[in-house]
Amino acid sequence: MHWPFSDLVSLIRARHSFGRMEGFYVNLASWETSPLSTAVYGFQFDDAEEFDEEAGVPKVAADLGLRTLLVVSNLEDVVLDTLVSDSQARLEDYIEAVNYYREFDSFKPFKPRAG
Repeated sequence: MHWPFSDLVSLIRARHSFGRMEGFYVNLASWETSPLSTAVYGFQFDDAEEFDEEAGVPKVAADLGLRTLLVVSNLEDVVLDTLVSDSQARLEDYIEAVNYYREFDSFKPFKPRAG
């Protein structure tokens, strides 16, 4: 079973109910051009049993043309780190934090906002 989230906002709002989801997947071309409106898919472990080695994702994700955004634990950590770093974080801050983590395997250093 998989859950499509219409965008990153709905995914962040549902973060406490990730349960047995293995990871989150997106169409990377869409994410790179318009991350605010890109659908994000979460898959249960049962669905991840068949793996597409070539694509590097569960077969169910590969069949939809999706690639890994982040695994569940990493997304939870990125969201929490962003909230702790900036309690007034905007959606764009979360997107920057996700992209930073994907590129550097590290949390994005946040600068204090000018008040």
